[in-house]
Amino acid sequence: NCRFTSVPCAGGITAVKEGNCTPGTGGNGELGYYSINATGRGIQTLKTKALPGYCITEG
Repeated sequence: NCRFTSVPCAGGITAVKEGNCTPGTGGNGELGYYSINATGRGIQTLKTKALPGYCITEG
């Protein structure tokens, strides 16, 4: 089971386009089933693998 968790980008869409995101405030987001419980809003970034099985598990 993999959960896709995103983090807020303090610089907004401009920072995303420039590759200069720094962690912002406002909580993390989440894709899928658990997204309803996620506190993150606004511009978020999400790291994935390049190939199928896209989830990156941490720990």
